[in-house]
Order: sequence, then C-alpha cells, then structure tokens
Amino acid sequence: PYTYLVATRGYVLSLMGRPAEGHPDRERAAQLAREHADPELRAYTYTFRVVHAEIIGDRNAAIRLARRAVALGERTGIHSSRVLAWHVLAVAHLLHGEYADAAIAAAQSLAISRERHTGLQHEAATLAYLAEAQRGLGRLDVARSTADAAVALAHERGMRFFELQARLSRARILQAAEGAAARDEITAEIDAAQTLVQATGGHSWDPWIRLQRAELATACGDSDGASRERRTARALFTAMGATGHLRALRLR
Repeated sequence: PYTYLVATRGYVLSLMGRPAEGHPDRERAAQLAREHADPELRAYTYTFRVVHAEIIGDRNAAIRLARRAVALGERTGIHSSRVLAWHVLAVAHLLHGEYADAAIAAAQSLAISRERHTGLQHEAATLAYLAEAQRGLGRLDVARSTADAAVALAHERGMRFFELQARLSRARILQAAEGAAARDEITAEIDAAQTLVQATGGHSWDPWIRLQRAELATACGDSDGASRERRTARALFTAMGATGHLRALRLR
C-alpha cells in the first residue's frame, strides 16, 4: 500500500499541473516496486509515469513506458493492470498522432474492463481518449457519440476530473465538425471544463482549455482573442515544464 500511495501522490501532483513536484514520488515508487519485485506495482508505476509524460509532452517516454506496462500486464494476467496499461498505450499513441493505434488500444482497455468488471473507474476517461482518436481519424459523428457517452458516464458516476476531460474532448469534436456555427455549444463545454478544473484542482488541463478557446476565437474571426489565449497557454505550459507540448504546438 505504501508504494501505491507514493506513486499516487506523484500522479495527483502531475494532474494538478505540478509534475516537477511529483517527480521524487514517481521515482521512489518505481524503485520500491523493483525492490519488492511486485509486478502489479511495477505496472502501476509505469502507467503513472506515462501520465506524467503526457502532461509534459514527452512522447518518447510515454510510448516506451506504456509498452512496458502492456507487456507486464499481459505477462502477469492481472486484469486491473491490463486495463490501465492499454489505457495509457492509447494516450501514448495519441501523443504521436497515431490515431488508429490509439483507437485499438482504447477499445482493448474498455473490452477488458467491461468483460472482467475491473478498472471501471477509468471507463469515462478511456472513452474520452477513444473519442479523440476517432476525431483524429476523421470519424466525427462516431467521435461525438463517444464523447457524449464519456461525459454522461463521468457525470453519472460523479467523476468530475474525467468529466472535464470528456467535456473538452466534446468541445474539440464540435469545433472540428461545425466550427463557428457551434460557437455557443462549444463555449458551454469549455466553460464547464474550466469550472471542473477549479472544482477538482486538475490544472494540468488549463493550457488545453486556453488553446481550445484560441481555436474557437480563430474560427470566429477574433485574431486578437486567439493570440491572447495562445500566449496564456504558452505561459501555463512553460510553468508546468511542458516543453514537449511547446515544441509540438510551436508555442515557443
């Protein structure tokens, strides 16, 4: 339990937008898991480190660690580990823009979770990532349906952090499908996500919310507003040490 709690503290600090503060906990948890030769704990430490890599935009670390998590989960057959491992592999593929592979990994996580009735607390988040993969593949109608399911499930289960992720996914899909014509609906989703950030402390999502506001402003012809939001996003990414995202999004 101690190792898991140490890993979880590092994970939560990353979600709060403070990944550097969580680094000692992540490394300590990984060391303890190795020392105890506990495959389940090792798998958890890999998945939590993928989340950290996602937040700072370290694509190479994300895919390397996610593949290790999947290999370990499949070798041990521990279903809760398998659910999380395939979930973070979907995340890692999304970071690389590998949308088909991301969709396959997310679907595998969902299938294991639903068949084995384990890891269901992650279902809404996995659906949100699946929706992002479908958006990347241009399957916008399917993506919207998946995002709707993610929002509904997260809300029903009271999982507000995952709801904010799902609402932002829905905003992105609406933006891709309808653009400025869906301005009011997109704004409502972004505002709901921002409210949930404040309620949960999930500030790792703050710069992404700013970027979505910038996308909407651009679609609506508000170049000044878009520039302002991008500057704010850049400052937030910089404060989090998310240099990978700054490079990928050309915000430096």
